[in-house]
Amino acid sequence: MRSTVRNILLSLLVGGFFLWLAIRNVPIDTLLGYLDGISYGWIIPYFIISMTANYLRAERWRLLIYQGKKPSRGTLFAGVMLGYVVNYAVPRLGEITRCVYVAKKEDLSGTNLVGTVILERVIDLLVMLILVSTVAVVIISDVSILTNLFGDETWNYIKSLIQLQTLLIVGGSLIVILGLGYLTVRIIRQSAPNRPWMNNMIKKARHVFHTFVDGLFSIRHLRYWPYFIGLTLLIWLGYVLLAYIPFYVFNLQNEYGLGLIDALVIMSIASIGVALPSPGGIGTYHWFVSQGLLLLYGVPLAVGLAYAFVSHAVMMGITILFTPILLIWNNWLQRKMF
Repeated sequence: MRSTVRNILLSLLVGGFFLWLAIRNVPIDTLLGYLDGISYGWIIPYFIISMTANYLRAERWRLLIYQGKKPSRGTLFAGVMLGYVVNYAVPRLGEITRCVYVAKKEDLSGTNLVGTVILERVIDLLVMLILVSTVAVVIISDVSILTNLFGDETWNYIKSLIQLQTLLIVGGSLIVILGLGYLTVRIIRQSAPNRPWMNNMIKKARHVFHTFVDGLFSIRHLRYWPYFIGLTLLIWLGYVLLAYIPFYVFNLQNEYGLGLIDALVIMSIASIGVALPSPGGIGTYHWFVSQGLLLLYGVPLAVGLAYAFVSHAVMMGITILFTPILLIWNNWLQRKMF
């Protein structure tokens, strides 16, 4: 309970700090002026693309689940959406929530599902690092822009993530941790015969560990690699389109010549903000997007901030409003089947 409260407070502090950074130099009247009178017809294609991307994410997750039977697509889709809603309150808790939901509905191992979700997040992290690196090296040539955008410490951290030396250090640390864990288990097992309760505890812990690892390395069971890769590409293409469609709300495609490649750049920058521990990217998303539009394309800060507020609010609204409908629909389908 304490750790949950601590995580909530930390996420609120992070989100609040970045939100303050984003709006501190923008007059509220100016920001509200850009928000007034905008057309909302674009929400329909935005809704379709966002739901399609989330459904494709559920379908990709389904490929990683290897427990003798495949869960229904409706349950996985509802679980993914439920996880996003929970993340708006407590970052990362949504990943556990969707696993618990799917495990209960489909009678699967929740521990195994957690392993598959971690694997899924690792894959997305690699894609994000590739995109950020490509944007930094190929599209953005001025390093000073990157340091102004991310800050010196953040940009140096991003660069260090893709260096061989860092990979070797991380790999070596994991080997040391696993080695220490193995030695600890061996010592406990040697003393276990004289303590039956300890032996039972070890058996349960081993079962949980092996179930988790099996989920974490479930990719070894993957049969349809082209399908899996195609789903991953389509998911991220959906994210690019979600960054591109709101350009038309503020006429950025005409006034500043922004197109799909620029949407890819903004999406890559925004993904870093979303990855930070703030509730649903609140604050961090607004800061990174508005600064990216300002520093890279000369979009006034008020316009960039209005773009960030509108796109984030619409996505948040779609998720919060549609998820309960999806959960009720999935429960109705399951009752009808049984």
